[in-house]
Order: sequence, then structure tokens, then C-alpha cells
Amino acid sequence: MRIALVLLSVLMLSIAACKKNSDVSSAQANNNNNTNNSTNADTTMLATYFEIDTTITSGQDTINKSEYNYDNDKRVVSLKTYFYYSSLPTGSLKCTNYFFYNGNNTLPNIRIDDYTGAGIPHPHRDSVFLFYDATGKLVLDSVVQYFPSPTQPQIMSYKYAYSFNASSGMYIVDITRSYYSGSPQVSQDHTEYVSDASGNPLVATVQNAQFFYPQSYDFGYDANPNPFHVKGCRDYSPFTEYSGIPLLYDYYGMSFSLSSSSPNNITTVDKSYFDGGGTLHNIDYTYNYTYRSDGYPNSSTFYENSTGTPAYKKKGFYQYTH
Repeated sequence: MRIALVLLSVLMLSIAACKKNSDVSSAQANNNNNTNNSTNADTTMLATYFEIDTTITSGQDTINKSEYNYDNDKRVVSLKTYFYYSSLPTGSLKCTNYFFYNGNNTLPNIRIDDYTGAGIPHPHRDSVFLFYDATGKLVLDSVVQYFPSPTQPQIMSYKYAYSFNASSGMYIVDITRSYYSGSPQVSQDHTEYVSDASGNPLVATVQNAQFFYPQSYDFGYDANPNPFHVKGCRDYSPFTEYSGIPLLYDYYGMSFSLSSSSPNNITTVDKSYFDGGGTLHNIDYTYNYTYRSDGYPNSSTFYENSTGTPAYKKKGFYQYTH
């Protein structure tokens, strides 16, 4: 009964947000400031991204893969993510994300996240309702039927608040995650991104409800187009989720993603955090790219440095379509 009431509350919140943003359709042609609206996606589109570990035997070295599919209007309609194991070198489907649009709109209003089971302890399917303001910026996700376990269903919502600091010339996105677990209890996490005028997040601060100390991140970028910056689609690929780069609490159903929000490619990440005893730690992450003649990356090599010496982790490869 409690779960039903929470579901009803979330749906009522979604309907209210939809009414508030009823003018979105007419404005979506002018939404260049939206964090998930690439101007490059109409000409060069990411088809496949996969990662390998070159220290593993050839033929078993693929770690994961993502496949993007588009409609005739070049809008992303599905994204498949695969896991690979030494015992399963052909791969196993982890999740398929389906995107749905109203008419000719360029941004999806509904997303279905179908977790089939590879790497997922409890297969499930979620519905995510997406709402935008009049400029096309995402302002609310409402996630219905997220099941981290059979006995603890959760319902989540994400609110996105935007502001501009005139003195610094920086743009700020504040994300609040509210989640409800099998009881009336409501918990919240906050993530704040500070971005430059081009939309690249430069700094992030994460305050998770489970941890007393916040975590902070600093980011660096190249000057080349980011293939993950796909119109209307956050990045679900293993590029951020399983490569060791900090997730910034990349939760189920969340539509904001670090790598898909930036017009350019991430080259460095500096993570600072306190452990339970209050000791400060730093970890540096680095991406080195090779590029095509049009500036899009052909490959990336990922390094992690937590000891003072960069350690090789893996390589990523990009395939494109038009």
C-alpha cells in the first residue's frame, strides 16, 4: 500500500511538472544550452564504443561495448550495453535503453531502461519520464519501478536547477536526487556542476546521503567534438560507468551524465575525498586520445594515478555512422 501511494505521488509530481513545461515543444528547436543536446550528432553519430584490456589474452580482452541506434531523423532510439567476461568472450547484454519522442521533438519525453540481467542481480524494467523547461533544459526525471532488490523497490526523482554566476562567468547545475525505499522515508543527495560557457563541467561537488564528507572533482578537456554528446541521450556506456573514472553517483534513471554533458572530450579528472577517519585523498585520471581527420576520437587510453605513478587501465575505440 505504501509503495502504491509513493508511486501515485511521483506520478502526480510528474504531471505537475508536465503542465508547468507545456511550452517545451515549441522551444525545442532552440535548446543549444541543454546539457544533452549535441549539435554534432546530426552529421557524425557514434555507432559503437568498446573497451579492451590489452594485458589480457587476445580474443578475451574485450571488457564492454555500447551500440547506438538512430531513427530516420537521426534521433537516438535505443542504446545497448554489453558485458564481457573471460568465460564469455562473445559478451552478454546488460541493458537496453529505449527512447520515445513526441512528434518531431528532438528530445525524448520517455525512456525505458530494460535491465536484462548481465551484471544485474535483479533484472527489471524502469520507466523514466523526462521534463524540460522552455529552453529545452532538463528539469526533472521521474523514475518509476526501480528494483535494487525484490524486497526493497525504490522510486526516484531527479531535479535539475540552473543558475549563472555573473562575476565568474560560470554556469551552475545543481542536481537533487530524492529516493523512496519501501517505507515513507525520503533521502536526498546533491551534486553541483560548475561549467564554462561552452558547457564543459569544470568542477563538481557531491554530497551523498550515505557519507559525511563531500567529494570534489576537477575536470580538463580537449578542443575536439565529444561523440558521447548525443542529442537527447545521456551516456550509458561503460566509458563512465565501468572504466574506473568516478561516477559522480551515476544513479539508475538519471539523465545527466558527465561525459555526455560536455561538448568536448574529458582528458583529466582530479578527485579529492575524505575517508571515514577524515584523511584527505587524491586520485588523478587521464585520457589520451588519437583523432580522425574531422577531430572525432578514434581511440582513448585510460590511466589512473593514486600512488604518484600513472597506471594503465584500458583502451577505448569509437566507430561512427552518418
